[in-house]
Amino acid sequence: MSTFKFAWARRPLLTLLSSVMLTGALHQPAFAETNTVTQRFVFQSDTQYPRSPKGPNDPDGSARLLDAQKAAITRYRDAHGGTNAVPNILNGDITEFGHSGEWKEMKARMLPGTFYGLGNHDYENNVDDCAFNACATRSVVDYLTEDLKGWNVDAFDQFQEGSDSPTWQKYQGSMAYSKTFGDFVLIQLHNHYAYQKSWSGFHNFEDKTVHIKPSLDWLEGQLKAAEQARKLVIINMHRSPNYDADWGNPSEVARFSEMVNRYKVLAIFHGHTHTLADRGKIGDVPVLDSGSPINQTFLVGESDAQANAFIVKQAKNNVILAQPLLTIPLKMYIPEPDILAWPEVLDFTLPLRHIRDRDFTRFEVSLDGGAYVGSDANKKVRFNNLQPDRRYAYSIRVYDAGSRPVKTFTGTAVTAHKLLSPKDLCYSALGEPGAPNNQFSVKWSPPYAGYGPGNYWFRVALHNDRGEFLQELRGAAQGSRSEQITFREPAEFWNKRIHVRYQAAQLVDGADATFDLKDLFHGCGVRAHAAEAAPAVQSNTP
Repeated sequence: MSTFKFAWARRPLLTLLSSVMLTGALHQPAFAETNTVTQRFVFQSDTQYPRSPKGPNDPDGSARLLDAQKAAITRYRDAHGGTNAVPNILNGDITEFGHSGEWKEMKARMLPGTFYGLGNHDYENNVDDCAFNACATRSVVDYLTEDLKGWNVDAFDQFQEGSDSPTWQKYQGSMAYSKTFGDFVLIQLHNHYAYQKSWSGFHNFEDKTVHIKPSLDWLEGQLKAAEQARKLVIINMHRSPNYDADWGNPSEVARFSEMVNRYKVLAIFHGHTHTLADRGKIGDVPVLDSGSPINQTFLVGESDAQANAFIVKQAKNNVILAQPLLTIPLKMYIPEPDILAWPEVLDFTLPLRHIRDRDFTRFEVSLDGGAYVGSDANKKVRFNNLQPDRRYAYSIRVYDAGSRPVKTFTGTAVTAHKLLSPKDLCYSALGEPGAPNNQFSVKWSPPYAGYGPGNYWFRVALHNDRGEFLQELRGAAQGSRSEQITFREPAEFWNKRIHVRYQAAQLVDGADATFDLKDLFHGCGVRAHAAEAAPAVQSNTP
């Protein structure tokens, strides 16, 4: 946390109030201010040189607008730590046509610390509309690909062939990339997550081929990685994610919507329209349009963890307004229930797994329409004395301080399958008891014909007659389903006992069937002893 103190210069009160009224913000507060903002971003789009309100070919007018916005953003960044502290995100349409002169001019005027994406004017519009497809290729290859080498990105969805060839190269992928800034991962999808196009041409004395693919598969991998790293995610792109008429069929739009909500994306920023606006939500995810230098508009985002807020402010006439355009809670989701199933027990918890999951006061659970049971001091609800391998319907109500639930969950949970014990454990061969190197053979039967609980095996162990473990004769490492075992006669076999149990992945061990070796002359058909299994997932260790 940083504390900043400012002091007024001596000015007449009328002049001071006029300044406040004109700017809509107190730029030099007369009081000590505690600043709890930990991360800031600027969001631009559609620089689109040399376009101005007069049309697509007004270099002087475009340059004046670009310089005016550059100055405004620089003032903001300088006031909050400088270029390295405040990344500038530029969401597409860097140029009007992707021409070489346009790119050179934009690179000269682009703010340092800018991470840009490509828009339709940079590559889509120029395929088969520029000599040798050089305009589209230039945007992808000469600028984006080369600039990314210096951006230290986390991931770049591009596969290149022929990099060692002096005559040809092929570039494949969506060209999307991701980059981490503190607690945030920013993902750039460029034109649109569904955009796909292929073209070839002769560029810089080489044959170049570019295959642009949709980014949805790559995006899902990045969202998973960000979730595991407990990072907040902001998605950037050029076109609107859900209102674009050119790209995104219903299944792609539905998949994108499901994905950004499942992974709890913080916000989506886009451009294309040149209009600054709050575009509503995709499910719970806000969508914001970041304007254009042509209209003297852009957005800034300020993350304040102490206030649990990502505050989006708008700049009009290149002046950042004090009143937020939108405030997005950083933590806002009630976590999904986690259910641990035992043969006779169900444990319910609501762990805070995602970085955007928020805490709550308490919750309560009902099984099969019964009375609700409230959570304990550890925020857990346990139901005992249930039936193994049975499906129960549950209803969960989550509360903050009030008496009305803030979230409900319904579903079903199945208690674990409790493995049964083998039966008819007995000798099948005795050899010559007491003779050197004598072998005993023991066999058993399943509890009923056809019993086979999933991916199972038998564990066979030797104990003494006090129940103390001595040796494992067969276990998970062998994975054997053979219903008999031959082993060397143990010393003083008359005080030893054989234990046999079923084991299976994801299932609770059954009780041991046991047989005392002193009963070797009783033959088969003797009732085996059965020990009770503990109501918990047991390991293979004694």
